[in-house]
Order: sequence, then C-alpha cells, then structure tokens
Amino acid sequence: MQKNGTTFVDNDATAESRKQDHIELAFKSQVPKRSLDERFYYEPVLAAHPSEGLPEQTFLGKSFRTPLWVSSMTGGTAYANTINHNLARVARDFGFGMGLGSCRSLLTSDEYLPDFNVRAILGDAQPLYANLGIAQLEQLLENGQLDLIHRMLGNLSADGLIIHINPMQEWLQPEGDRFLKSPLDTIEQLLEAMPGISFIVKEVGQGMGYESLKALLKLPIAAVDFAANGGTNFAKLELLRSTDAKREVYEKLVHLGHSAEEMVLMTNQLVKELGADRVIDYKTEDYKSIAKDVDVVFDTLGKNYSLESFEVVKTGGIVVSVVGPLDEASAKMFGMADYKLPEELANASSEKNAEYKFIFMHPNGAHLNEIKSMIEDEKIKPIIDKVYSFSEGVDAFTHLASGRAKGKIVIKIS
Repeated sequence: MQKNGTTFVDNDATAESRKQDHIELAFKSQVPKRSLDERFYYEPVLAAHPSEGLPEQTFLGKSFRTPLWVSSMTGGTAYANTINHNLARVARDFGFGMGLGSCRSLLTSDEYLPDFNVRAILGDAQPLYANLGIAQLEQLLENGQLDLIHRMLGNLSADGLIIHINPMQEWLQPEGDRFLKSPLDTIEQLLEAMPGISFIVKEVGQGMGYESLKALLKLPIAAVDFAANGGTNFAKLELLRSTDAKREVYEKLVHLGHSAEEMVLMTNQLVKELGADRVIDYKTEDYKSIAKDVDVVFDTLGKNYSLESFEVVKTGGIVVSVVGPLDEASAKMFGMADYKLPEELANASSEKNAEYKFIFMHPNGAHLNEIKSMIEDEKIKPIIDKVYSFSEGVDAFTHLASGRAKGKIVIKIS
C-alpha cells in the first residue's frame, strides 16, 4: 500500500495459516460466562505491551523485581533446612521477599538456627522477615523477655518480624495455646515496646474480616498479609492431626473466613473511609516518588517538608502550611512590612507557578460548629486512635508521648 510517496510493508508471512486456524478452532475456543474470573478488571486501552521483564517495585524499603512473597513456610524439622534454603535461592534469583516460618524454636535454642539462617543465600537486596505467633508474643510481653526477639532478629539478620494471628488454628490444635487477651491488645503493646521494628501481621488461612482489617490499618505496621481462606488452611490441617470425633464436631469451622477477593474489596473500602486514595508508608517509601501533580499540599511538618511540597504539587497548585515560614500577607498582619518569603521557597513557588499560603491557627467557634455538622453528616470522618476514661488521663498522655498514636486520642468525661 502506498500513500504520500511512502510504502507500508507488512511482513505477515503466517497470515493465511493463522486465519485458517481461526476458522478451525473457533468452536473449540468458546468461554462460557460462568467461567469468567471476576477478581480482576480487564482494561485493554490503558497501556502498551510490557517490555521484557517487570518494572522494579519498592516495598518494605527494598526493591522487588517480581511482585511475589514467600509467606512463612517452615522450620524446626528435617525437611525445613532444604525447603528454606531452596526458597531463598529462588527469591534471590527472581528478586522477591521472603518470610520465614514460625521461629518459636529460636527463642529457647540455636539448634535449628541453620534451618532459618538464609540471609547469606538471599542476599541483602531482598527483605527477610522472621516470624512469631501472637501467643508467644503475648507470653514474651508478660514475662518481660522482648530481648529474645531482638536477639533472634539479629541472629537472622532479619529486616523485621511477621506476627501470625491464628486463633482458629490454636483452638483446634491438639496442643494449641490459648490467648489471654485479644491479639490487637498484644500487637499494640508490642508496637509501643519495640519502636523502630518493622512488623507485618498475617492470618494463617482463614483471612480477616472488616473490623479486624480496620483495626490493623490504623496501626503503624509495615503490611498486612491476608493469608486468606482458599488455599492451605491450618485450621483444617490441625483437624487432620486430631481425633475422628473432634473432626466430626469442628469440620464446618474450617469453612469460616474470607477470600482474598473479599479482603481486597474490604481493604479498598477501608482506605477510602479512612480518607486516603493511596496509603504511603513514610518509613519505607519516598512520598515524592509516589505523589505527583497534587492539587493542594497541606504541610503540617515544616522545615524541609515545606520546600519538598513543591516537588509534588501540580503547576498552578497550592501549598498550605501551618508550621512553615510565614507568607508575605500573613507577615504584614503581624506588622512585618519588609518581610520576604525565604529565597528557596520563593524560587520553588515561582518555578511551579504554585501559591504558598501560611495559615495561622486560632480558635474559631463558627469553624468548629461547621466541622461538627460535617462530622454528623459523615462528610468528614475523624480517625480515633484510642478512647480513655477521665481516670485514665495519665495513660492517655503517656500514649500520646510515645509518638505511636495513629489518629486522635480522646479522654471521655462522663
């Protein structure tokens, strides 16, 4: 075909045979509607075919060449050494993270340390997380033995700790532990007692419901591993280790839980309810590489963050600060007629053609009443970290001073 002096060359040598295949195989290629996989949206117009290999992703402060995770396999048995070492080689070669199986045995002895000690094989580029059950963590907190966790993480050169929550498994396990307090209470105590440690929370085959996910998303943890119902189910596994009578009584319990699809939908809904389109873990992710062309940046930190705000705001956007330098209009209100915006901030504002505004915070009854109405109409939703009674006021201020509150701390007077 020729147009405007140019020729389109189509080197389609298999066209005839391909079209013949299409005719002959058409009836064998029917896909019934009931077989469609409804877990995913198929969006054919939004991207080109990927180039060779997947783009690297940053997660838990390290790069993933493949978006997979080895989720807590095994340890302390004859096969564990071989299994864990082989998994570490695969994770290294394909570039993904690894969570170890329960490291409970390492709390009392280093006999099985070689089963878990895979950092030299995995390398430093991929994340490696140790793993303990919520029952053991409850005991360690009660006994004041958190130093054993630090020792274990050091011996393994681990980047953090996976907390596995398994009430159903423990209840059905012939030699299972019993929790004396809720897993949420134990996790909150652990976070306060071990600042600086990266934690992942997971279930073991039942998944988690809406309220459990909601509680976890308010905590300063690195990730939630769904471990949803629909694969290996440790409640069922424990029943298979139990008596025939116990299996007959409890077998239906293994069907309780939530699928990964359900948990994705619940999590997406919760993220929206908590007021975020995208949650950024400031400990492991660079917000400047994620947030782009934002309409308005609200700066509550000041210092270098006021300047960095212009890296993420869109051209013509607004940066509003309550702690950064005064803007010139605010300065004039305080009688500072000759005040000029700091040079770096002025240049950043000019380059983005973005406005910088300082807001002086002061009590305003009308504004508070307006906010009250918006809360009552559920147009805005405050995030409550914890509610204390008046008699627990000292505990409330201690929690505030810990710096680990994720939301408002409320003291209730009644």
